[in-house]
Amino acid sequence: MVVFQPKEGNDMTDLRSKRSVDSIKKAFIDLTLSRGMDHVTVSEITKQAFINRQTFYLHYLDKFDLAHQVASDFFVKTTKFYKDTSLTHHDRNEVLMIMCNYLTAHYREIIVLHEVQSASDDLNQEIEERMMDFIQVVSRKHVSEFNHEVYMSLINATVDFMIKYSKIPSDKDIIKIVEMIREVQNADNDGVKKYQNQY
Repeated sequence: MVVFQPKEGNDMTDLRSKRSVDSIKKAFIDLTLSRGMDHVTVSEITKQAFINRQTFYLHYLDKFDLAHQVASDFFVKTTKFYKDTSLTHHDRNEVLMIMCNYLTAHYREIIVLHEVQSASDDLNQEIEERMMDFIQVVSRKHVSEFNHEVYMSLINATVDFMIKYSKIPSDKDIIKIVEMIREVQNADNDGVKKYQNQY
């Protein structure tokens, strides 16, 4: 996939370019939420973003390239936010509650990611890989194949809940679920160690 590399320019040009990109992404998110990605066209995106098609193609190859960038941006800023939060808050439950508030604030983007994920096999694979990268950061240890499936099931169930009820689970519910997952992870790791010790 070709990744857009912005040309060097003055501050005014850079600011104009950033505004165009922000407008394109907002239009894409709004349209995807209201119509579904399959029914969104570049023409509709440019119309809602108040830009011309030339400006769109200056930044993106097509709507799938745009979807890729939206997903990438979300995981980059979410991972950074988690790392920064973990540095200033050492209580795990407190970090979880802060992350819950963060996810609530980015509810629209999460729903769009779910829609994008089902629109393309390539995007689905990329989003799953980015999810696992984030989980590795959160767990701070290797995630086994079994735990991978547990985490992915939890993420998918949480997104389904958000779509159905238009909200994320409560802080307490998420903390309980995470504690259960930790127990499963510890049990899985203990089982592997016991197996290794036998042979």
